[in-house]
Amino acid sequence: MYQNKKYKKQDPDYLYQFIKNHPFATLVVKGKQLMATHIPVLIDGDISKNFRLYAHVANHNELFNFLEDDVEVLLI
Repeated sequence: MYQNKKYKKQDPDYLYQFIKNHPFATLVVKGKQLMATHIPVLIDGDISKNFRLYAHVANHNELFNFLEDDVEVLLI
């Protein structure tokens, strides 16, 4: 994704705090066509260590059927 240098954020502390303060994202998956949904996203761990993002997609969401191991997704 193109990121204009003027707006690009490289500071891990800033990114961590932004995700923590705004725990909602858009998940994009390619199924039969591109599909997107809004989902809650939480952080496990802290900034001093590697942290992981966790999210939830309801099983009745059509996008759920296309989530499999090794499927590429985009989280915005």
